[in-house]
Amino acid sequence: MRQAARPTAKTARVSPSFDWVAPTGGWRTDIEMADMPKDAAFQLDNFFPESNRVRARYGSQPYATGLGADVQTIIPYSGALNKLFAAAGSGLFDITGGGVVGAPVVSGLANAHWSAQQFTNAGGQFIRMVNGVDTPLLYNGSVWSTTAITGITNPSALLAVTAYRSRLWFIEKNSTNVWYLATDAVSGAATLLNVGGNMKYGGILAAIGVWTIPVSTGIQQTLAIMTSEGELLVYQGSNPADATNWSFVGSFKLGNPIGFDRCLLNVGADLAIMTTDGIIPITKAVQLDRGATDLGAITKPIGPTWLDTVASVGTSSNQWQLSAFPKRRMAIVNLPNDLGAYQYVMNTETGAWCRFVGFMASCWGTWEERLFFGANDGTVYEAEVGASDSGTAIDALMVGAWSRFGDGISPKYSKAIGATTQIGPNTIMYAGVSVDYQTTVPLAVLATVPVSASSRWGTAVWGQSHFPGTTLTRTFASAGGTGVALAPTIRALISGDSGSVSEAGVIGGPILYERGQPI
Repeated sequence: MRQAARPTAKTARVSPSFDWVAPTGGWRTDIEMADMPKDAAFQLDNFFPESNRVRARYGSQPYATGLGADVQTIIPYSGALNKLFAAAGSGLFDITGGGVVGAPVVSGLANAHWSAQQFTNAGGQFIRMVNGVDTPLLYNGSVWSTTAITGITNPSALLAVTAYRSRLWFIEKNSTNVWYLATDAVSGAATLLNVGGNMKYGGILAAIGVWTIPVSTGIQQTLAIMTSEGELLVYQGSNPADATNWSFVGSFKLGNPIGFDRCLLNVGADLAIMTTDGIIPITKAVQLDRGATDLGAITKPIGPTWLDTVASVGTSSNQWQLSAFPKRRMAIVNLPNDLGAYQYVMNTETGAWCRFVGFMASCWGTWEERLFFGANDGTVYEAEVGASDSGTAIDALMVGAWSRFGDGISPKYSKAIGATTQIGPNTIMYAGVSVDYQTTVPLAVLATVPVSASSRWGTAVWGQSHFPGTTLTRTFASAGGTGVALAPTIRALISGDSGSVSEAGVIGGPILYERGQPI
């Protein structure tokens, strides 16, 4: 048999290649840049990490306009007829149909930051809302009212509400008081439960929620109360007036809560708490001392960035919010507008993080498996729709993991980068290489797909037309740069219409480079 020819000085490969993968592990700031795993990202703006790729986020479009002030609360209602409401300025608006809104359904309000809880009993489906300033509101599926909560001197002081064990529970502003209604009641007499005796660190009550824990007989719901000093109080039972049906489980110390009543988010059976130390699931909080809670924090991959963000913008803004969009497997941390148009976003399946840029949001909400955010221009926007941000291009940037190719001394000269991608209509994708831990925005066009009527849903011919963004394509671009460490860099610009989304997915590829001699 003939033997393969051995490489010679003329035939030996001069430029080796290095395979890189899409940073499905997400944005990482908790590790040394020189030791990043292959699936990590140095920067991940407007690229969302999925389990098998990263994709540019979809667009946003105005849904309801003319609310006249900063939209601070979005309130979904599910019943015989699903409804969507939003609070802005001194009014509460019905925005179910979208478009230019009419007169508010409730006016003369002092605060647009509400805590809302849907509740169902034999009488139907209700929403009970409180905000610590205005008279509590009640919606019965057709009209809003101020049906009274009695037994408390000032019902307007009720700050947050949750549903637990067939009762509505409230915390009172600037106090250690919890109030609860009768079983299945949405109004009427409230009973006081003062929890101050179990608070070891002082402060006042900040948030209230429900934590479901596994027990020997199955699962059990408990009532979780967060104080301003970061102390978590946990109770079990359904009736504090009955000593045999109520007990104090314990207290646990965390960082101070951020976002007031919006610092809590149910994630499956767990309850996540947004604090100055990070976002901590209760299952980890009860196992670790506060000094070690970062080890169990959901935000551990971006831990240093989280601490810097909190130090930069503080904790007092009511624009902090922890919310979820289950349809796209997203957990969204809304940051105060003082920092800019940013959100930190996590894939709830993989725990991978990225950053959304371009949404100047004051609050978030979901309704009918759709994602909405309110803004200070008096508009409620729908997100994850369309192929632009109200006509402004979506600008996504990915800088993958840094690599020294097994040699931390010799310089490397990058020559070309290849990428396996999914590209939709009206998308331009650029590729390049960043060097030595500094982001270089790429200029070389990797691929572009113009919009075509023949590839639009509704006009395309089945079996003949090609739908961009659904097939994998491998292309190459020149990528000049010299440094000891290199990182793949991809930029996607998407500027389409509101009719459909446009894919810009990245799978991975090779970098072709030459190795120099160490100095």
